[in-house]
Amino acid sequence: MTGTQRNIPWYNMLIVSCAALLGISAVFRLLVKVEKFIIPHKKLILSVFCVIWGFALYLFSCTARNEPAHDYQIVYGAAENYAAGVDVDWAYFARWKNNQFLFLLLSVLMKISRMLWHGDPFYFILLFNVTAVIVTGICIYRLIWWQCGMIRYCWIGLLLFTGFIPCWGGTFNFYTDSVSIGFSIWGIYLAILAIRKKRGIFFYGIVAGLLWAIGFLIKATVGISLIAFLLIALWRWKHPGIKGCLFGILMGFIFIYGNFQVVSSRLPCSELEEDYAMPIEYWLALGSSGNGGYGENSEFATICINTPGTSAKREISREYIVERYTNLWDIKRLVSKVRYNFASGNIGLADYNRYPLTPFYEYFNDYGKYGGYITMVTSGYLYAILFLSIMGTIIKKKWKRQEESDILSLITQLTLCGLVVFLMVWESNNRQLYNHLPWLAVAGALGLQGIFGDTDVVQNDIFKQTIH
Repeated sequence: MTGTQRNIPWYNMLIVSCAALLGISAVFRLLVKVEKFIIPHKKLILSVFCVIWGFALYLFSCTARNEPAHDYQIVYGAAENYAAGVDVDWAYFARWKNNQFLFLLLSVLMKISRMLWHGDPFYFILLFNVTAVIVTGICIYRLIWWQCGMIRYCWIGLLLFTGFIPCWGGTFNFYTDSVSIGFSIWGIYLAILAIRKKRGIFFYGIVAGLLWAIGFLIKATVGISLIAFLLIALWRWKHPGIKGCLFGILMGFIFIYGNFQVVSSRLPCSELEEDYAMPIEYWLALGSSGNGGYGENSEFATICINTPGTSAKREISREYIVERYTNLWDIKRLVSKVRYNFASGNIGLADYNRYPLTPFYEYFNDYGKYGGYITMVTSGYLYAILFLSIMGTIIKKKWKRQEESDILSLITQLTLCGLVVFLMVWESNNRQLYNHLPWLAVAGALGLQGIFGDTDVVQNDIFKQTIH
């Protein structure tokens, strides 16, 4: 709160965060009162809510649509050209290999769009992004139901996810962050579903592995939840079907990842990678200096990018890391990096709304007329959810003792902690939190459950039967 963006006073952030906590508490209290009405009609109410939510999100995304910028502009334009049979700047994809899968995915969707109709493919691809958001919300609802067995927590988790303004202002953007928003939690959902099912454990595991692999190839941070699940499954989860599930996940992941390597090796950019490809050390070097952002390391980045040969780029990056090795654990540097990554709830809003083309520019861009107010609202909302999650975890562990069956809490905590660790060694970017918004919503809901401590034991039996 003392290192916020746009010089917002800390006391303003404190007031907004408290207001967000009060708002979330009021909504939760309302859910408690209407829970008896919701329970008999829970499926119908959820279906109606999701239809209205999806329709509203689609219309809002069409209205708030902004022009692509930076890497997204290049990837989206290249996909359009490739789908139309026009030449592509293959040197870009040789340099930034991490965008190759998204490029191929968008190309396929654009080709399908061209076959169905000859209009702007944006409206067709937007259907997939909106659907991904809605399905993610349903998965949040179902996961919390399996864990707590109480409608109030299912709905507060769903509403917390719906309330993320960055998701409303970023769904129309088909870049790695928004396109990968659901894959992380879909994988967990199917993996746990596999354990719950008496049949088809291997099949569900394969599908989970496929989804994790696709999400990982779109955005590497999707793999954090997979690591969290594997650690818990191997460490604590003793169930007759766990081995079959893990084997299915492995097979599904290898199938997608292996086939993509074959396809990518046949793209024209593969012949240029030896000269252009950026090594992993490049992003580690960025994260090793200052706040870890591109701005404070632009000189190094420019030199490294313009140096021919991947081997030479790797050497430059390693030298850059070694030169700053003594400052890696400097408190001021670490604090500045934490602030750069986490001291804002905008989570890419400005990156998705670069140009003053719509009225929402004034709200979603940092330099918009109301940009500072939106920064306060989104940051206060993020801080409130983090506070609920942390307090719920502390109360559950210290006073109520976390149950061995609290598997979803463990996965959520490991996933979010894994993201923190990743961003402390990688290039800093507040936008990296975008595809972990579902986990933040789950963390907030389970935080409330930890504070109040009420759980339907019957619904939670599945975890008690499977935890060692």
